[in-house]
Amino acid sequence: MNQLLFTITFLIFNSVTIIAQSENTNCNCADELEKVSVIIKNSRSYKDQINNRNKKEFDKWFIQVKEETLVDQDIDHYCAAYLNKLISFIQDGHNQVYKTKESLSPNLPQYSENIDSLITLVENKNDSIVGIYYLGSTKVGLVPQGEKTWIAVSLLSKVEKWKKGSILFKIKQTEEGFEMFEFIQTGQLIYRKSVLFQGGRIFPSIWNKDQLYFFYKKKKSNFEFKEINESTDYIAISTFSRTLDLMKEIDDFYNHVFRKINKSNLIIDLRNNGGGSTLQGKPLIKFLKKNKDIEAYVIVNSFSASATELTLLKLRDLKNVTIVGENTSGKIAYGYGNQALKSTTQCNFTALLSVQKSCNSIEYEMVGISPDIYLDQGRDWIDQIIEIINKMDNKT
Repeated sequence: MNQLLFTITFLIFNSVTIIAQSENTNCNCADELEKVSVIIKNSRSYKDQINNRNKKEFDKWFIQVKEETLVDQDIDHYCAAYLNKLISFIQDGHNQVYKTKESLSPNLPQYSENIDSLITLVENKNDSIVGIYYLGSTKVGLVPQGEKTWIAVSLLSKVEKWKKGSILFKIKQTEEGFEMFEFIQTGQLIYRKSVLFQGGRIFPSIWNKDQLYFFYKKKKSNFEFKEINESTDYIAISTFSRTLDLMKEIDDFYNHVFRKINKSNLIIDLRNNGGGSTLQGKPLIKFLKKNKDIEAYVIVNSFSASATELTLLKLRDLKNVTIVGENTSGKIAYGYGNQALKSTTQCNFTALLSVQKSCNSIEYEMVGISPDIYLDQGRDWIDQIIEIINKMDNKT
């Protein structure tokens, strides 16, 4: 489970919006909001989406977020969450505000009431929100904190920073649904604008009540191949990053694997693939176009993002491809290109902004691409795909 936590931390740090708590009490969060509201105007997505009409709506949004910072008693921990909430008005999952590792505070918010009373509460009131949740070896109790707010208090963890009584995430009810401020092992904090409570899981996070992680792909290597059974081959591609080493590695992988694939069904696992370059996915698209007799099942999850989603749109157009799993991340319409715009405030918050438009599919931004078939969160995903294949074979 420790390896799972490390892998999850690495993935989240590299593939989703990263934010961090403010450890400098001399920094005023309202002032930082003002600065970020100016900085965000440099992003490509702001220039695309904000005009005279919705500029007024953005200004109203700014006032709302600012008012929330003034009543949050833990603002010293959560300021950057509100900075990311501010820029989330713009549909662009690549825009983010964060702090460097060196400027992070090691302290987390602490639960001030009796832990034993909390445990009694979650054990006796286990509804769709309140209850015990797990991430690897870490166990938290999610309990109400006033009206329309819930906090997750660490009850047991092997992670040194996540001591008993530490608050590991906070969920707030909004007019649209629920939002989440989630600390990860490094001390960074993720802002999730929209979360759902479904099947015991807080989607799209990893926290769940059943300690089940079938939706998640543990990374053994960047690229994998194996034979599932006499009719099905399996490949996993964990990254589309285009460094010199990875370019050679994926080229070697494709050259080796494409010669070995000889079965009628192929599972392509893109879970946790946070993207990189669409060039890394082109040989895969070309192979499936050429081999129309192969039925391909492409697995995606909420951590499949960016260039992976762009590749997915191309794959989805092929008649011999079925997308399975859950909604992707929703970082598809914009990107950093060769170099993102970067700006740092006096309080050491860094804004990383998109510079280019990747596609016109804005409808997927911050929502994700839906699969053709949703898989059950409570059962092994590969087993479920085999069942789907067997049903299809029986029909023919």
